[in-house]
Amino acid sequence: LNLGPRVPKHGDHKGSRCLELVPLPGSELDCIRRQRCFGSEVESPLSKWIFSLEEALFLQSELSILSICDASGMVLSVQDFFGQCCAVVPRFSWRFAAYRHYRLAGWVVRPDSLKFGADFLLYDGAPSEVHARYAV
Repeated sequence: LNLGPRVPKHGDHKGSRCLELVPLPGSELDCIRRQRCFGSEVESPLSKWIFSLEEALFLQSELSILSICDASGMVLSVQDFFGQCCAVVPRFSWRFAAYRHYRLAGWVVRPDSLKFGADFLLYDGAPSEVHARYAV
């Protein structure tokens, strides 16, 4: 995992630190991602997906369907990944607490809300089908 420079934006994570993955079609991660609206697709030949750090940590810690590795290939524990996120994102612990709270309450939480002056947008369905109910 390289949390280095900000990832150039495609889609909803412009200017934010995130993870870029290529989920295998039909894999558990791919199914959960589609059913519960995690990540944003990057148009490319490989159909890459971008996950915010909050989304990645939630998928790792709460759903146990994502393993995060460091640059040497060693799998990071939830605590180690959380520590790295806190080191690179100001107030990450607060952001993740809010993200986790709303996800566990059943909301679809999107981190693409900076243009609205908020940290997250909350949807009660797929963002492609409904408007956000709240900006928090």
